[in-house]
Formats: sequence, structure tokens, C-alpha cells
Amino acid sequence: MPPATSRGRVLVTGSTGFLGRHLLDLLIARGYEPVCLVRPQTDAGSLDGRPVVRADGDYTDAASLQRALRGVRFVVHLGAALSASDEQVFFQANVAATQLLAAACLNGTTPPRFIFASSIAAAGPSSDGRPKREAEPCEPVSAYGRSKLLAEKALAALCPALPLVILRLPNLLGRGQSQLRSTMSLIRRGIVPALGNGHRRTSICFAQDAARALLLAAERSPARGEVYYVTLGTSYSWRELVQPLVEELAPRLLLRVPTPALLAAAALAQAWARLRRSVPLLTIGDVRSAVSYDWVYDDSLIRRRLGWAPTVEFAPEMTRLAREFRDGRF
Repeated sequence: MPPATSRGRVLVTGSTGFLGRHLLDLLIARGYEPVCLVRPQTDAGSLDGRPVVRADGDYTDAASLQRALRGVRFVVHLGAALSASDEQVFFQANVAATQLLAAACLNGTTPPRFIFASSIAAAGPSSDGRPKREAEPCEPVSAYGRSKLLAEKALAALCPALPLVILRLPNLLGRGQSQLRSTMSLIRRGIVPALGNGHRRTSICFAQDAARALLLAAERSPARGEVYYVTLGTSYSWRELVQPLVEELAPRLLLRVPTPALLAAAALAQAWARLRRSVPLLTIGDVRSAVSYDWVYDDSLIRRRLGWAPTVEFAPEMTRLAREFRDGRF
């Protein structure tokens, strides 16, 4: 049931995903009424018993989108394909679907604010160890990144008629993240994936803070097409990322798996996923991106303009997540 008094309805796509679940927690805690777009192929079991409005529909069904958008104050578009068999699948899921949702928003008298969860993949890697800023050219190196950048451009073309804010999110960590679960499972068995020479660095953010940034953008940003990076403020090497997990889960003998073996494992994961028509947990592109580039970004703009700052500390949170995993609560 929705709350007796609400700060407004918020339509969330991708609400059953990793970040979506964290965003729903935040919206409910802040007194909003989440409306969850549930597509026919979605497993919506995670919504059962939660104080949300379920809106069954699809991006290709304009009438269902209009029903879902009724009375909505904000739209937070998280829905996306992170892995796909070819570029056309990425285009349909990440570009065409975004365009259809934006068009539905514009059909109303007063379009809701549209908060688009984009990715650092749309900007492409950073260079020379220097954090990349929003004003710098975008040079995506993956099909996923190219699709997210195309979606950004399609939305920007509708602004200012469509009140728009774009957040480029980095690698997200937190409870329920499937790749983190897989990594901890390996470490628990004494196996540590070793990506490259350990010198490449990446920006990260925890899902709780990413959810806060999305809501803050909806509440405070002028919504004139602003683009913001969101990060923890410090970049990390792969070794630094896994060290708290290793200390908690496997402090003794470890087998470090080199990059060539990871590439082989990724190829097998992709082949298995194709057979099962599922999403692989690891792809060849994932491994190559991690070992070939730095992914470091400057988030000073959102801090300065919106007053956003992360609240989750890296080492204590990683230790807490490792303990939850060890105790079967992850």
C-alpha cells in the first residue's frame, strides 16, 4: 500500500535490479511513492510486500507507459541491458527504449523530471591518470558505452521540453551485486582474480550513495540537461578493491588467476550464457577494459552544484559486505 502522505510519485524503471532495489529503499524511507514499471519478462518477486505501485507495461506499449506515468513527479530510468550478444540488442534496450519512455513523458501537459542513469562507459576511459570531467569529449570503447552515449544524445535533443538530468555512474558495489558475489565466492575458495599488472585504476561508488545522487538530482538540479559524474572521490586499483575481501575471507594461501586465464574464463562464460540465453557474469570486454584503461572521473561538479557527497566509507563497507557474505546474508 502507498503511504498515507506522499512526497510524490516516482516512476522507476529497472526497479528489480541491483541499483533499483537500493533506490526503492531510499524512496520509501524518504516518503515517496515508487511506481515500478514491470515488463512481461521481468521477475518481480523482489517487489512483493513492498509499499510500491506495480505498473505492468512495456516500452513498446504507449498506453501502458501513459498509465504508469499518471501523477508522476520524477522518472528515474535505470532500465538497461548491460550485456548483449550484439550491438543491435544494446541499441534496442538502451536507446530505443529510452526514446519511447521520453516520448511518453512529453505526451503529458507537464512532463516529469527525467533522471537518466548513464554510465562512465558512455564517456570512455580517462587518460594520463587524470580524472575525466563532464566537458571533455566522450570516446566510448564498448558497444554498451556507445549505446548509453546515443541514449544521452537522444534525450538531450528533447531538452528543455523534457526536464533532464544525466548521471554517469561508475562501477557500483553493494549488497546484491552479482559480480561482487562471484568475486567473494572465488576468494572464499582461495582464488583471487588478478587483472593486469595492478596499476590500472577505476572510480567506484556504493549503490546506496548512487541512489542518493539520483534522488538529489531529481530534487535539486535545474533539469536543463546537466551531466554529472558520481564517484566515491578516490580511485582504486583492482588489488586495492579486493584487499578488504581477501583479509576477511581468505587471509592465508591464495591462488592468483592471471589475466589470460580470466580471458579464457570469460569466453567460457559468454558461450554458456549464449546457450542458456542469459547474461554472462564476466565478458571478454569486461576483462580487456579493466586491464587496458583507467576509468577515473572528477565528480566535483555534482558536489559543488548539488551538495552531494558520499556517505559510505570504502574499507569498512567492503569488510561489512564480506562478513555478510561469509554469514550467508549477502
